[in-house]
This record gives sequence, structure tokens and C-alpha cells, in this order.
Amino acid sequence: MEKLIASQQKLHGRIARSGENLCKAGAAKLCAALAQSALKILDRKWAKQFEDQHERLQSEYGDRLEKNPYMKDDFVSVMETEYLQQRAELLEIEQGLAKVLVGRNVKPMQAEPSSSRSVLPRIQLPQFSGKFEDWPAFRDLFRSIVVDKTALSKVEKMHYLKTSVKGDVDQLIRNLPSTQENFERAWATLTEHFENKRLLVRSYLSAFTSLPKMKSDSAADLWGIFHGVVSTVGALEGIGRPITDGSDLFVHLVIKLLDAKTRREWKNSLGKSSLPPSYEALRGFLQEQLMTQEVSTQGCLR
Repeated sequence: MEKLIASQQKLHGRIARSGENLCKAGAAKLCAALAQSALKILDRKWAKQFEDQHERLQSEYGDRLEKNPYMKDDFVSVMETEYLQQRAELLEIEQGLAKVLVGRNVKPMQAEPSSSRSVLPRIQLPQFSGKFEDWPAFRDLFRSIVVDKTALSKVEKMHYLKTSVKGDVDQLIRNLPSTQENFERAWATLTEHFENKRLLVRSYLSAFTSLPKMKSDSAADLWGIFHGVVSTVGALEGIGRPITDGSDLFVHLVIKLLDAKTRREWKNSLGKSSLPPSYEALRGFLQEQLMTQEVSTQGCLR
């Protein structure tokens, strides 16, 4: 085990010197093809050597390895960061040399698609702490700015994914090295775990049933009810579980949250109709009450 760890540490040093070693070739010998070769060697060191040795360490020395500084100090993340930094440096050198060749009307060698460099848009990466109700929003945003970006390599996507998950959810993918193959594996692991409609429905309805009842006929209390109702309905529709078949019960539960005065207003709004009120009618009523409260508040301030 110690020999394998020592080998990993030596490999870290070799990877950390990738850009420096390329520059030692001298300006006269530097060319796009040489930079591309350095990139391939760097990728091979990471994917073939480091990953293989890491998997061997885990499979052969699982329990002992967990107590070793190799795991305690998260050496894999240190190595991963160094690899990405060196890769970015080599890509910048390669692209700079390619531009020089284009300026001389010489067609540069094409780098492999996986070596193309893309800078993420200036949008902060979403953070996911493991709450089921937060998964759909995180999934859609992360998919938009990372997963669907074809210019990003899967190694980079894996790095961004690891920096976006926090808390207990991090345990699901922590031990997967950042390789081309492991990104899809990690994304599928999170998707399979959190695409659980039963738990999502339970989470949304638990939040709804936890809404406090109105203590008085106040705009703040009414706004809390309105926001909670609309958020719950929208979230359920977002996962394909609309309240259509259970709207009568849903409306009944919402009315029980209102104060006595607002319930009387609701009853009066129904008139003599014998049909059960719809969710749309309830939402319209709540919006009208909010507008009335706002007008009253502004009048008092004057």
C-alpha cells in the first residue's frame, strides 16, 4: 500500500511539471504538435496511471486506506486540481501556437475534440445540499450550464459536479476519480438517487402541511399562505404530479389555513354555487385579497 501511495505522489510531481517540461524544449522547438503530444501524455498519466493505481488501492486496502493521510487529506482532489491546472496551461500554449501558425497561413494540426477548451459563462455554479425538493432546480440549472456544454470535456464536467455538491450527497460520488468515464457514472448516480417522485411528492406536501395558519387578517400571513400554495402546486406540476385529481382536498386544506374573516370572505365569494370550488378560483381569490390588503396598507400609510 505504501509503495502504491509513494507512486501516486511521484506521479503528482510529474503531472505538476507538465507545463514546465514542455517549455524546456525552447521557443525554437515549440509547436502545436508538440503541445498536443504533451496533452496526450498528461491525459494518459491521469486516466491510465493515477486512476488505475487509485482503484487498486481502494480494492486491496479499503479499510486501511481510509485511515491513511492519502484519504484523510483527500489527495485525489489535490491531484485532480493540479491535473486540471496543468491541462489548462498546456491548452493555452497549444492554442497560442496554433494562432501563430494560422497567421503564417499554415494549417495547424487539429486537437482532439476532448482537448477543446471552454470557459464557463459567468454564472455561479449551483450548489446542491441533498434536499429532495431542491433537486429539480439544481438538475435543470447544472444541466444547462455544464452537462449540455459539448465544448467542455467530461473530466472538466466531473470537476464542476464535485464542486457543486455538498454535505451528505458528496459521499455518493466523492471516491470517483475525475475521468472521462466517471462523469456519466456520477451524474447517473445522482439522478437515480434523487429522481424519486415518491420522496419528492412527500417532501413538497410536507412543506405544504407545515404552513402555519393565519393568526390574523394580515397581508404578511396571507402572502405566506399564497406563496406556499403556489410553490407547492408548481413543484408538483414540475414532476408530472399535478393536483388535478385531488384539487377538492387541496382547496379544503388551504381554506383551513385562513383566518376566520378571510374564510367568510371566501364563502361569500362562492355565492350560491353548489359546485366544489376549483384551485384556479381559490388562487384568484387569494390574489384579490392580497391586492385589497396592499391598497388598505397604502391608504393607512398616507
